[in-house]
Amino acid sequence: MLNKLKSLFIIEDESQKKEDSNPQAQKTVQKTEVSKTPLPSSDSIKIDSNQKPTAKFVDILLKAIDDSNQDGFDYLEFKQSLQSLSKMEMDDDTRYKSAVAMAGTMGASTDHLIKSASKYMNVLKTEDQKFQQALASQRQKQVQGGADSLTKARNDIKAKKARIEQLKKEIEASESKLAELEKKVAGAESKIENTRIGFAAAYQSVSMQIKTDIDRLKKLK
Repeated sequence: MLNKLKSLFIIEDESQKKEDSNPQAQKTVQKTEVSKTPLPSSDSIKIDSNQKPTAKFVDILLKAIDDSNQDGFDYLEFKQSLQSLSKMEMDDDTRYKSAVAMAGTMGASTDHLIKSASKYMNVLKTEDQKFQQALASQRQKQVQGGADSLTKARNDIKAKKARIEQLKKEIEASESKLAELEKKVAGAESKIENTRIGFAAAYQSVSMQIKTDIDRLKKLK
């Protein structure tokens, strides 16, 4: 029955099948900001004319209709009659009137057809609500969860950048202190060298005098 419903609601040609099977033909999904507003119903979404229905979702919707199929002649049988009449040369008004007349012979009035068609519309709306709830749950789990991870990662990077800036300041302070210490050490070393030279000069001056005196005393022996 599901395949019969597909033939009633979906018209496929070979070019569409090839396009659907070609990954390059699929529309690229753009990244969007995570919205906290409830997901809208499928009725309110603007669909591009080139967008093809997803086969998996078509099967889900048609199966829900199939599971809700009423006994006797209702909208689905009327839809089948319309399809049969589409093979004949007649305009849409004539085709619909002929299908309604055929439904009448089966005891199905126009009001009954409208009522049964409305029932299937409600089945679709129920499936849409279930889908939107499941989608919202996935969005909360995957998209919003990912957004939270992004925020955490951004804050982590921000904190590390702040730490880097702090480390740069600490390095600059340490380098400045190092330069002062190097200057101080260099000054101390120069001072020690001058002291050593001054002491050596004094030592040599005094010792030279003593040596001179020793040499003269030796000559007096």
